Amino acid sequence: MIIDSVPHGRQEDHYPDGQVSRIATFNNGKLNGPLKCYFENGQLWVEGYYKDGKKENDWKIWHDNGKLSDEMTFKNDELEGSSRRYDPDGQLMWTEIYKNGVKIK
Repeated sequence: MIIDSVPHGRQEDHYPDGQVSRIATFNNGKLNGPLKCYFENGQLWVEGYYKDGKKENDWKIWHDNGKLSDEMTFKNDELEGSSRRYDPDGQLMWTEIYKNGVKIK
């Protein structure tokens, strides 16, 4: 829904063929709530959460083959805690640790 030219509530975006590309929730023009993005084939690509326009909580990103690519946690739009990257076969490539957006390990 658009109120005074500002997105508000649940919004779906689509690829030209009609397939859903993104489902997001807005509050007064800012992303606020769950976010899901999809590849053109319908496979989930990104799943995360926004609070007042900033990334929060656990986020996941997938390769286009459906295997997990990244797992990370955000706090106030900055990486916090463990961040993991996987190769397209699903094998763990690395783990990094963040505190207030700064890599500490």
